[in-house]
Amino acid sequence: MNKHMHSFRLHVFLLFSIGLAVACQSDTTVLTPENPSNFQIPSPEPFEIPEGKTIEWKNIPEDFLSDGKTMRFDLERLPSKPFSLEEEVPLKQPITEIPFNWDALKEVPLNLKLESDSIHHFILPLPDPIISEVGIPQKPEGIKAGILELSSSQGLPGNSVIAQVIAPDGTHWLSTEQGLVKYTGTEFHLFDILTRDYSAGAPNLIPELDIDPSGKIIISTTGSGIVVLDPETELLEYFELPYGFTRGGIDQDGNYWGGMIGDIPKFIDLKNVKVFSLVFDANELPLFSALSVDSKNNLWISYNDGIAIISPDREKVKFIGNNEGLIGDFSGTVVAPDGSVWLESFQNGIYNISLEKGIISRIGEEHGYSNDAININVDRKGRVWLAHTNGFSIFNPEKSTIKTIQTNLRIYGSGPPAVSTIDEEDGIYWLGTFTNGLIIYDQLGMDSRHLSSNDGLIDNNVWGIEEDGNGRVLLTSYSGLNIYDPSTKTIKYLEIPSQFGSNNHRGISKISEDIFFLGSLGGFSFLNLEENTITSYQGNSETPLVFWRAKLLKDGKIWIASNNGLILFDQENGAIKKIDETAGLASNFVWGLEQDPHGKVWVVTDSGINMIDPEKNTITYLGSEQGLSSIDQSAIFKTSENEIIIGGSGGISIINEKQNQITSISSKHGLIPDRVFDIVESNNRLELGTSDGIVVIEKPSEDDPNQPWRFMNYGRAEGSPFTDYNQMTAKVTKEGKVWWGASPIVTVNLQDPELDANAPANVELTGIRIMDQTANFFIKAEQGRVLSSTDSLTSGLENVQGYLKKNTIKWDGLDPKTKVPLGLSLPHDQNSLTFTFSNPSIRGRDEIVYKYVLEGADEEWSEVTDKPFSKTYFNLFPGDYTFKVISKGFNGVWSEPATYSFTINLPWWLKWWAFLVYATLLALLIYTVVQIRSYYLQKENRLLEERVNQRTAELNQSLENLKATQEQLIQSEKMASLGELTAGIAHEIKNPLNFVNNFSEVSEELLDEMNEEIESGNLDEVKSIAVDLKENLSKIKHHGKRADSIVKGMLEHSRSNSGEKTPTDLNALADEYLRLSYHGLRAKDKSFQSDFRTDFESKLPKVNVVAQDIGRVLLNLINNAFYAVDEKAKSIPQSPEGAEGYQPEVAVSTKRNQNEIEISVTDNGNGIPDSVKDKIFQPFFTTKPAGSGTGLGLSLSYDIIKAHGGTFDVQSEVGKGTQFTIKLPLKSI
Repeated sequence: MNKHMHSFRLHVFLLFSIGLAVACQSDTTVLTPENPSNFQIPSPEPFEIPEGKTIEWKNIPEDFLSDGKTMRFDLERLPSKPFSLEEEVPLKQPITEIPFNWDALKEVPLNLKLESDSIHHFILPLPDPIISEVGIPQKPEGIKAGILELSSSQGLPGNSVIAQVIAPDGTHWLSTEQGLVKYTGTEFHLFDILTRDYSAGAPNLIPELDIDPSGKIIISTTGSGIVVLDPETELLEYFELPYGFTRGGIDQDGNYWGGMIGDIPKFIDLKNVKVFSLVFDANELPLFSALSVDSKNNLWISYNDGIAIISPDREKVKFIGNNEGLIGDFSGTVVAPDGSVWLESFQNGIYNISLEKGIISRIGEEHGYSNDAININVDRKGRVWLAHTNGFSIFNPEKSTIKTIQTNLRIYGSGPPAVSTIDEEDGIYWLGTFTNGLIIYDQLGMDSRHLSSNDGLIDNNVWGIEEDGNGRVLLTSYSGLNIYDPSTKTIKYLEIPSQFGSNNHRGISKISEDIFFLGSLGGFSFLNLEENTITSYQGNSETPLVFWRAKLLKDGKIWIASNNGLILFDQENGAIKKIDETAGLASNFVWGLEQDPHGKVWVVTDSGINMIDPEKNTITYLGSEQGLSSIDQSAIFKTSENEIIIGGSGGISIINEKQNQITSISSKHGLIPDRVFDIVESNNRLELGTSDGIVVIEKPSEDDPNQPWRFMNYGRAEGSPFTDYNQMTAKVTKEGKVWWGASPIVTVNLQDPELDANAPANVELTGIRIMDQTANFFIKAEQGRVLSSTDSLTSGLENVQGYLKKNTIKWDGLDPKTKVPLGLSLPHDQNSLTFTFSNPSIRGRDEIVYKYVLEGADEEWSEVTDKPFSKTYFNLFPGDYTFKVISKGFNGVWSEPATYSFTINLPWWLKWWAFLVYATLLALLIYTVVQIRSYYLQKENRLLEERVNQRTAELNQSLENLKATQEQLIQSEKMASLGELTAGIAHEIKNPLNFVNNFSEVSEELLDEMNEEIESGNLDEVKSIAVDLKENLSKIKHHGKRADSIVKGMLEHSRSNSGEKTPTDLNALADEYLRLSYHGLRAKDKSFQSDFRTDFESKLPKVNVVAQDIGRVLLNLINNAFYAVDEKAKSIPQSPEGAEGYQPEVAVSTKRNQNEIEISVTDNGNGIPDSVKDKIFQPFFTTKPAGSGTGLGLSLSYDIIKAHGGTFDVQSEVGKGTQFTIKLPLKSI
């Protein structure tokens, strides 16, 4: 019984173990990677400058360079054009301020006339959206500023953006001519929430979006009242009216105020569902334009002649108009952070009213603003963003400056004007247009302007930029020199006539404050802006074709980079000399040079770097061996800390001579692309002009040198139309502007990027797909719960609730923004999931990537992907899971992981109580079976014991018989081998017997002769004969013992051995059995012919073996070998007499290998096929004809060798022969 209970417990334990293994997924926590991009951190390496070699300068005769020709010019009279960078400028004069007395203004009572107390009011769920993917924003053509456009070409549903608002949760809502749109970062969701009866005239549009105090979105329509959207429940509450509103808004009490332009304002009590008209004095009947609510809950209504301001208690109203100095028609009002209100207008100029100060402020053409102000926004800093007919402007009240950017994109058409909004968190200004969708302006970016000949440049190919002492910017191009004067906002053109010099310039370098070197095609010039002269030098075939840049060194000489080496020019005497490849220069193509504080000159070429020591007159080559990122270099730059930076095809190398270190940075460190053509330093940050954008580098701080380097690439996705930058062209001006050449444009960055280089990106989970179905039934289920008590519950919501109930899908709530279910619990058969996510930033959309992991299913994070969705996780095991996703932003910093946890439940048959039931049932079953089986087992136990005893006796008898048969079979094999030896033994015995007979006969004759000599008395002869007789008898005795040993060996071979091991001479044993085998075969078959040879190691030690058994093995192997060569000989036709043919041969050899003896039997027979080789040691297997062998020889031999602790090996090649090798240990086993 104890055995049965033990079996029961074992079964229960196994059942629970299997259940747990099947039911549970792997419980793993996957740590967030510290370096998701897998970029290496740049590290400094030791840097040594090799010994230089002496320079042999090549002097160029003076007549190879023309005498300098000097031309004078009048800078003020040079041809000029207006040239605007659309930069921030001071107002031309202070703002006009008009005081007024707020308390003295006329005040009239406000009457609310009930218009309707039975508004058609109902609630519906937000319909399923039409989803379109957000493309990469593009720069609009014909606009200087680096702004972007997001229109229907990039997925926006519609091109007329009529209203915009950013909700408290950061969601961007807008309306177009196609309906209500939500922007998620990766997708546009279009919701068709309005009926459109185009036969009635104008379409029903959404001209206004507003946020109420609870976060709900108030949607004004032009034809059917208003709609209130609750973003949390995605329910639409319709307040349907026979008319609409062009402008409207919510006050601090949650009431709606609005109206149609040119009509009487309306008030909608949303709580009580009533509509009122605003009634003033008969003489004061304002026609509504727009509305806003200030910080004190005053209601501002703009109308045709001014502004109506309704008191917070909504009982009184005051008017500000012409009498107070407010002149014009106003279309809107916007509240500033200081409580003042800005007024929108279609007329030129803008107004601001401060009730607290009692001042009306005006900015117009006389102040520097000559546009209208159709739409106004005020950011947190108090800056005023003015959208006007030609673009937009930014007014900074604190600095009294204004910046105007022309877009030439319409923001007004036949319907309501487009509006703008500001994303304060991301620093983005979103400007709606009437025909081009959204305009995006990044106020934290570089604020770039992209200029060409259309803007006043003489040529689009600008390859040199410098600044003079007066802040003027000089630009050299293929067609001459432009001089930009910021003070006059004009650009001048200076042309060098062909009789003086070249006007095709390839570079410009500052020699002194007002003297510049102009590198040109076929020559160079010196521009003196102090004396208004230009001196040109023309070369010939001995001088370079192209002069690039120059540097005035401390010795007063000018060093010039050219396409034919490095030129040294002495201005005082006109002497010129050069160094090229033949004198140690890395290449004749010299792009530029810098001089370090020690006076050494660093020269960059397309094949490496040279360092020249002018004092020692030596030159040193620096390449990859010294740590440079590559030898194909393009740019050189000296930083404010006197570091030398080299840029080229493999990134940049930063050389710090003070610390004797070099730091190389390339794509493996995050510098992408790493083809660098230009380098500048601005605001302590490096900026690189690359083959695809400007890369801004944020170096680690000294406090944390192990911090990753940050790289921000400003390219096409940031508004640059051309991103392949010219070589060593860029210039940082004293004002902080950075000018770049990027043929066919010039780019001017008006500000350093203000984006926080270390700010992490933002990522959020946006949805889940369950069983390949979009999981929007969660929000629908929540909507169904809300609507279940009303008549608004639709069949679709009922179906959703039924589906969720049927599948027992449960959750605790929904994320207010993304509607992802929280605390999700899924049944075991709803276990295939896909996750969607988004990085909502509009900045750097082409660089946004993700990594994700599902803890419980994945062991490591995914590879980097630009897809905003995960792989589909199929057939997840029951258990707890956590999905994590991270995203990389524009600055290269990865976000903190967005996490989402959920559970997949066990099926009922794997739950704990099910196992308890299983265990109980199993116990009952086992108990019943045990009882029944016990009865029958006891009954048959006695019979079974009797049968077992009987069977045991029979098996013992069978075993004895089998042993006897085995011994007989082995003995038969012995006797068979003995029979094969019979002839050989007879031959071996015959030889000694012949000797005995012969010596016996000779002895008889000697005895006869001895008797004769005795009779004759010849004793000496008798003694001699006696000696011979003794020798004969000794020989007879020897050959007799030889015959005796043969007979004894035969007897030993035939009888059963005792298994006793004795020291045995293996050489003698092998030799004996070789000869016995050979003679035995010869005796059986007179036609048998074969050579045999031996190769015995002479000093082979004796080995403890059973000699009889080892002899039997050797005999078997030798017999098989002779048989193999004989068979081959019979199968080969006889060769003609005298011709060389097949010679059968068997060889036996012995040798000692360290601690073992090796015996080999080799033949040159037919060999053993591979198909047979694996079977030869099997009992009863033979390839000989029937009756020629038992098939036990090799099997018994194998057993004998194994019993001696040895090994048996066979090597065979078909057609060439076989070698059997026995290895026996020297130490007895």
